[in-house]
Amino acid sequence: VLVTDADIAVRQGWIKGHLSAYHEHIGIAGGTTRIDVSSGNLFDRVQCCDLITKHAAAMGCTGLGFPLSIMGNNFSFRREAYDLVGGFMGMGHSIVEYMALMNAIVKRTKDTLGWVTEKSGVVVSTPETDLNAFIEQRRRWIKEIGDLSMIGKVMITVETLMISAFITSLIIAPWNPKPLAA
Repeated sequence: VLVTDADIAVRQGWIKGHLSAYHEHIGIAGGTTRIDVSSGNLFDRVQCCDLITKHAAAMGCTGLGFPLSIMGNNFSFRREAYDLVGGFMGMGHSIVEYMALMNAIVKRTKDTLGWVTEKSGVVVSTPETDLNAFIEQRRRWIKEIGDLSMIGKVMITVETLMISAFITSLIIAPWNPKPLAA
């Protein structure tokens, strides 16, 4: 079963890209989402970089043996794994069903998380239009923290502290905008 969102553009071969992620004991697979940067807008590019780093951390954690996260706009799962955990009804209440499904499959079956590595498995999302919309999106994502593992919670906390420190340094430290603009 493949899942995406209405505001996502999938590439030709998206289904084949997801199928390539399935080997023995892969019950659910996450795919990479990137932000459309065709506008050339710096804010769109920053959003794309931010999302790519989140995917890199999630993929790295999976490779180290502790699946962290998937994006709800680009994932797939084996029907058998879904049935083994009782489907969405068997997982109990969750704000973020795709995270709950990933956790259920990884924890309650012999299967684990895989990642789509084929270029065709990458989907494109529209960027948030302004900083307020971006912040609101991140607030929604923080609601997912209850479904994250302990390492995920630590990583989110560290990322939040780093971003806060960066913004604070821009506000209180004397700086020259020329190197930043360059």
